[in-house]
Amino acid sequence: MWLIVGAGAVGQAIALRLHKLGESVLLVHRPYQKISIPVQTASSWEAAPWEKVRAGFLCTKDSQIAATAQALQVFWPVGAPLYHTAGSVSLDLLRALYPQQAGVIYPLYSFTVGQPVPWGEFPIFWEGVPTAEAHACLLSGTAERVLPASSEERLRLHIGAVFTANFLNALFHAADRVAQPVGSWRTFLPLAQQVLEKLKQLLPEIAQTGPAVRRDTLTLEKHLSTLQREYPSLALLYQTLTEYIQKDIAQSSRQ
Repeated sequence: MWLIVGAGAVGQAIALRLHKLGESVLLVHRPYQKISIPVQTASSWEAAPWEKVRAGFLCTKDSQIAATAQALQVFWPVGAPLYHTAGSVSLDLLRALYPQQAGVIYPLYSFTVGQPVPWGEFPIFWEGVPTAEAHACLLSGTAERVLPASSEERLRLHIGAVFTANFLNALFHAADRVAQPVGSWRTFLPLAQQVLEKLKQLLPEIAQTGPAVRRDTLTLEKHLSTLQREYPSLALLYQTLTEYIQKDIAQSSRQ
C-alpha cells in the first residue's frame, strides 16, 4: 500500500495515478476536505494498516514537511521509502529523520485538482534512495522523462518553474485587467500558444519580439503612460521586464 499524506492537487494527482496503475493507495486528508477521486481515504494516519505500507509521499505544504515527517516516525515501517515532492526543500531535511529511507520525487508540472494529468509528457526529477528512480518511472510511465537532480539543482528548477508557470499565469491576469472591456485573458491564448510553438525551435533570446527588444521608445512610453495612470503596480512590472529584455536578453542574443 502507498500512503500519501496531503490531499492537495499534487497528493490527489499522485494518488489517482497510482490507483489507475492498480496500486493500493491510502490518501490522508484534512477532516474538512471532501475527496472525489476513487481512492481509499482517511482523515488521520494513526489507524493506517502500517504493516501493508510499502512506500509513501509527503504532499503537504513545504513548511509542514519536517513536522509531518517527524510525527510519522513513530509509525513508519522500517525499509519503506518516504518521499517528499517539493522543489525547494532539501533532501537533507527528510534524510535527517529517515537516513536510509528518504527520497525526493519532484514532478515538474502545475497540478490542479480535477484537471487530467498527462503523465509521461513532463519531466520528473528524483534524488535519494535508489527506489526513487523506479517509483518516478512508475508515475511517469516512461524512463525517458525521469532524471536525477540534486537539492541545489531542484531548487533552481523550481525557480524556473515559478517564472514559466506562476509568473506566466500572473501575466495573463495582468493582461486581462488591461484589456477590459474589449478583451480578456482568453484573447491572448493564441498569441501565447504561438510563442510556445516558436520556443520548440528557437532560443528565447532569438524568439523575443515586441517594442522592448526593438527599442521602440514611442510605443514603450505610450504603454507606460497608460499603466501609470490606470494600473501603477503593472507599470512597475512592465518597466522591470522591459529593462530585463533590453539588457539581459539583448546581451544573450549577441553572444
